[in-house]
Amino acid sequence: MIYLNIISVLRRVDKANEAEYNARAKECTDAVFQYHFHPELGCTLENVAPDGTPGLEYTAGRVVNPGHDMECSLFVMEQANQTGDAALHKNAETVFRQAIEAGWDKEYGGRYGYLRRDGLPAMPSTKGSTFKGPFHLPRMLVMADRLLGELLA
Repeated sequence: MIYLNIISVLRRVDKANEAEYNARAKECTDAVFQYHFHPELGCTLENVAPDGTPGLEYTAGRVVNPGHDMECSLFVMEQANQTGDAALHKNAETVFRQAIEAGWDKEYGGRYGYLRRDGLPAMPSTKGSTFKGPFHLPRMLVMADRLLGELLA
């Protein structure tokens, strides 16, 4: 996921090596769908055996992170848009929909990544730190600005 994001940035700023970045991006997206995406389980697994077999008998093999899946699907959609690959885009949409379904709090609504149901922060924090926001939020704003610019053009 992160490698695919880095490739996307490099492709934009280093046009001379675009062919290499395109090949690497294809390797990334192929790996996501060959090894990690398991539609029969309704999720994308973070940790799998080298052949993609789920290791459901151990904790790390059962890790599903809907936020990572949504993030990954956006990077895959960007790659699909770059290459005009409608089938890849459709697969990324499936990952996104399954992640929303897996991460949605059906009782109270929302996704509640770091908050208790009463709206107060979970303490101690459940993952990461207070520094996580400065990574995800600015990137999201930059992506939104770029997409809005493309729509307005």
